[in-house]
Amino acid sequence: MSHPTSTSTRIPWVDTAKAYGILLVFYGHFAEKWGVLGSDAALLQWKFIYAFHMPLFFFLAGYVHRPEPRTLGEHLYRGLLLRIIPAFLFNLLAALYLIGRRAAAGVETEAPGILFGVLRLFSGKPVINFLTWFLVCLFTVELFHFLLGRKLTSMPRMALGAILSYTLGWLTWRYVGMVVEVTGIPVNFWYLHEAVVAYGLFLAGAAARAAGVFDRPRRAITRLGLLVASAAVAVATFGLNAPQGAVRKTGVIMATGQHGDFFLFPFTALVGIAMVAWLALLTPALRPISWLGRNTLVLFGLNGVLWTDNPLFAQTVAPYFADTLGAVLLGCALVTTAQVAACVPVVWLLNRLVPQLVGRPRGSGPILKALL
Repeated sequence: MSHPTSTSTRIPWVDTAKAYGILLVFYGHFAEKWGVLGSDAALLQWKFIYAFHMPLFFFLAGYVHRPEPRTLGEHLYRGLLLRIIPAFLFNLLAALYLIGRRAAAGVETEAPGILFGVLRLFSGKPVINFLTWFLVCLFTVELFHFLLGRKLTSMPRMALGAILSYTLGWLTWRYVGMVVEVTGIPVNFWYLHEAVVAYGLFLAGAAARAAGVFDRPRRAITRLGLLVASAAVAVATFGLNAPQGAVRKTGVIMATGQHGDFFLFPFTALVGIAMVAWLALLTPALRPISWLGRNTLVLFGLNGVLWTDNPLFAQTVAPYFADTLGAVLLGCALVTTAQVAACVPVVWLLNRLVPQLVGRPRGSGPILKALL
């Protein structure tokens, strides 16, 4: 999800993995709403995707992270430019879209309240474009790493840090009421509680990079075998984890601290991440996929704008498809393709006009100069 923060060198397979990840984001959010209408096939696919798609982005953020010597103030400034300013922009765009949609429907817009809701982002809780929770959480995760990363300079230390951070995060959610009472910190203030879990995934990515996990093997046939094996294990295990949630929902939802079993959540998440990584390593270099990978941050924010329309899309599409895995797969794929295609010109426009506000602070455009 994140752009590399200390080097312009990109890792092609990581961009490809992020492209697959963002397609799963669009797909999963639509499948969720289809499932709410009563489709068991859609809910099953939603649960499979949610078992690993957000862990994937935290893992990849750690994989590409390159620390730079800087002060706390410099780090916070970079975090503001790379995470919070884009989150603010996408909350503002979501607010304007919501106001316009209500006005077109002849419904009272409540524009002042909606626009005020955008400002709630700065209390650490996005409410207009909820999907920007990831950017807020990643901001906190990267702050953790700034404070602790100097001690985690080797692969064994990173791996141990990942285990300890995840364990602490899982226990935090297990006893979150007591944690809130003792610390006085509200649940997920700046996504602090979930960031402890996510930092474990971030460090797992950093440890995988240090260990060269995806550098070997290089033979395509071996990578294909690893892809098939990891996919088989992910499919076999995702249904075993049953976090408590809303009606008929038993899947992982990191945004709300819903993880489920202490062992099954990270196991299936890491296996799913490996599956996407091996698939990305086998994928030929294709410009459209690479473009999606380079623009996942913008696409994620725009998906948050369209997210509120998914119930309507699901109601429109569902009657034309049987409740089977294949039919739902086709329907979700068609809607995902249409939504991503609709976002492409907006991504191009934002990158052209205000790259500094969508995670590229070193860029310059016709409105603003480089901010970093």
